[in-house]
Amino acid sequence: MEKLILIFLVCLFSANVRATGCGFPEPSQNSNWQPPGFFERYNTPSAARQVEFVKLILRGYHSLDNLMFSQVFFEDSRYLITVFLSDDYLKLGSGASAFRIPLTNYAAQYLANKLGFLLPTKAIVDRAWEQAEVRLSPQPTDWYKYPGAMRSLQNYKVHHDRVEARRAGRLGLVAGHKKDVIVSERLLARPDRVAIYGWHRSNGRPIQSVSLVHDFGYDDYSHGIRFVFPFARVFDKSSEVETVVDLPQLYSQSRFARVLGESGRIQNLSASLSCPASFSSALSEATASCSTQQFLCEFDR
Repeated sequence: MEKLILIFLVCLFSANVRATGCGFPEPSQNSNWQPPGFFERYNTPSAARQVEFVKLILRGYHSLDNLMFSQVFFEDSRYLITVFLSDDYLKLGSGASAFRIPLTNYAAQYLANKLGFLLPTKAIVDRAWEQAEVRLSPQPTDWYKYPGAMRSLQNYKVHHDRVEARRAGRLGLVAGHKKDVIVSERLLARPDRVAIYGWHRSNGRPIQSVSLVHDFGYDDYSHGIRFVFPFARVFDKSSEVETVVDLPQLYSQSRFARVLGESGRIQNLSASLSCPASFSSALSEATASCSTQQFLCEFDR
């Protein structure tokens, strides 16, 4: 029997492994979520495609899977830090027709800011793979041989279906099947780029090291958007005291940043990322229907 509690702080102090919800609007159950000619109109990359994806998600056309979060742990001799992140990558659509959708760097950061989330760091991506309940090895394609194929909306759906066939309905934290769009202090010098990392092989080594080779308007089928909740649970082993702390604040303190495997320079990174004016103005009236204070928790009695 599942027990539901609408207070995130209760979730943070509970021992549950599964948490649901956060700034996402209520998922729509409308199976006719696709605008007419959706795949044909948005099959090729464009700023308009990014605007449409974000608007659809903010209107509730996204998967219930987007509401599922898991815990990953960082630890040293004194501290145990619990970070909450999405079980899987962002899915666009409704019900069985939803599929994993990559976004450009600026669209992903815009959506994270709008919903009250963070994007992961390299260390969080590594920890997600290490502690995943479902590990899927990468499935690269030969689409790079064909102009436009890697960034085709139709191929995003094809790749999603291939991943689903291998996931075979298994639930929990899933990793290894996409590269992550991440935050990296290297973006401070190049805010016009996208930082990608991951696609871990079965031996734990990622295919993609941290790379800024693409500009901030690039995405392809291999990219995934995973969100991180902006609070963490910190347990001090010496005092046996547990507190809930704003995650960016942890990065600003060297003792915690070391445990989290990052530099404090990452603290305010999202504020420095570039975003085309045409993109932000087109989304100026797009809003989510709930706040990050409405975090839904689920655990067994």
